[in-house]
Amino acid sequence: MPMAQKKPLLSLEELQALASAGASAAALPSPFWFYLRTLLCVGFVTANILSMSFYSDQVFGKFDLPAETLDILATYVNSRILIALIGVPLYFIAFKKRIYFVPLSYAFILLISINILNDTMLIYAHVRPEALTSVLVMVAMRVTVMICLFLNARFYARQI
Repeated sequence: MPMAQKKPLLSLEELQALASAGASAAALPSPFWFYLRTLLCVGFVTANILSMSFYSDQVFGKFDLPAETLDILATYVNSRILIALIGVPLYFIAFKKRIYFVPLSYAFILLISINILNDTMLIYAHVRPEALTSVLVMVAMRVTVMICLFLNARFYARQI
């Protein structure tokens, strides 16, 4: 008595479709890291806004700045606070509405890079030796924020 061949439950095409769907679902990163990086960025920006708003004397007391630089800094600090107050909600709106998130993230990375270069020429060149470590930590945090923004932009681009 010949054995009856069993018909497979799934066809070859169905198996391939399931395998490819499972591979793409496994390749998508978890949104947990996106939100954690975003929280780090918002925390850093909030700390900077608060420190520049309420403790600017202590922040700029770490530098031996010439008088003409101090005059420039008043306007410079106010413009940076305004950009941060507009930028953070704009970042979240772009993410939630799914419009221009990646270009906006790259624009913020460019803006932070320009600010670091500007601060290096205008402020960091006058750092006091005892404050060098805290200034380097601040620069490292700004670079970390840039990296987080870049990773968030890549994460978002993979979700589309």
